[in-house]
Amino acid sequence: MRNQILPSAFRKRLVLSLVFLLPWLNSWSALGSSLVDTVVADMQQPAEATLLMSPTMDWALGAAIAQGGVPRGDATPWWWNPSNKTYKSSAYWNAALPWFVIYPGSAHTAKNVRVKISAITLYTLSKSNGTWTKLGSGDGNPEWAGNYDFDMITQIKDAIPRVEPGGNLSYKLDANSHPIHGGLSSFAIPGSNVANVFAQVTSELILDNPMGVDDRSSAQLLVQMGVDYYPSTTTTVEDFAPMGYNPGAGLGRFSIVIPAPRNHYFVAIDPPGNLDNPHSPFQVAGGVVAISEASFRANPPPLFPPGGIPKNPPAAPTGLRIE
Repeated sequence: MRNQILPSAFRKRLVLSLVFLLPWLNSWSALGSSLVDTVVADMQQPAEATLLMSPTMDWALGAAIAQGGVPRGDATPWWWNPSNKTYKSSAYWNAALPWFVIYPGSAHTAKNVRVKISAITLYTLSKSNGTWTKLGSGDGNPEWAGNYDFDMITQIKDAIPRVEPGGNLSYKLDANSHPIHGGLSSFAIPGSNVANVFAQVTSELILDNPMGVDDRSSAQLLVQMGVDYYPSTTTTVEDFAPMGYNPGAGLGRFSIVIPAPRNHYFVAIDPPGNLDNPHSPFQVAGGVVAISEASFRANPPPLFPPGGIPKNPPAAPTGLRIE
């Protein structure tokens, strides 16, 4: 920008945006400056805020790994027991689905806000050659979403998105602040050759009514990224009766949405204390569902520089748009 006096309205929006960003920047700097550090934090650090009406479930507190990098029935949690015992066998599952959750924090009071969701991305790591493969070639916009009860089991209604300039979709909580769960359709995967999965989604806090009161400073909305496996691309949750839900590869922690693009991650690495599934038949027999953090740092997906050693800030602050 050339050396000139900024218009007062522009200065005001710039100051407000920086005020919103500073708390996040401070917390981010404590996590380290590497992009891979940010992924590891999403798998090792606790949720960044207490959830509204927070369930007493592991997924509300931080990351959790169930099947992890092992898409097969005997790697599902011991307490997950569908009637069809084929789904508890050693047969490999050959589909994966990336998903996200938008959940209000206990301090959320903003009314004029939405969360823009974009760039949902899923990679698998090959056992045979150690390479990561991106699944699909779409724009990463959500293909489905719904408002759920606070236990994240019962869907209440479909969540209708708004199309934003540029084609991305945004979501607004309903009047009762029910969380929103959405994602892409399932992708075919070679289950027997999968060693890990990696997923990310980008969020951004925007105004519902751009001409209304800007109350983003009183917003506390969080996003979580996760992945589910399915036996095939045609398998549905109803096939898992009477369980009524998917056991899941796992999920990352809930992290706060800010008024600039921020990525949220899941990968099946071996952080301390977050295994949701220590007694699956596969693990009891000596199987391992997560790679080590060191292995991930040495071989991250191709969207990261090799070796996981970048020292520049993440994309969120540089992606700030002043309008």
